[in-house]
Amino acid sequence: MGHHGGGADAPKPFNPLTRAEESNGTAIIDVTDPANPKYLKHLPGAAGGAEAGGAQMTRVCDGANLAAHDPNKFYLLRTFGGKGHEVWKSPIRPIR
Repeated sequence: MGHHGGGADAPKPFNPLTRAEESNGTAIIDVTDPANPKYLKHLPGAAGGAEAGGAQMTRVCDGANLAAHDPNKFYLLRTFGGKGHEVWKSPIRPIR
């Protein structure tokens, strides 16, 4: 799930997983059991408020649907605030 940048009252909201203040970004949530979702990981986004920060746009697909990619992995495309886009693959790590 993507989040917009932080607000004036909380530019870096508290993350209960890391117990630290972090820039809004992307939440990885296990919805295998929709009645009991589990918050697994937070990927911090770009610093800044509203559309300038965070990582509000996310898309996920499996590698079988991408040319020349591992069919056994999943890929996440996300914005990085207003600075650009990032591609991550499972296990969660950026493709550089």
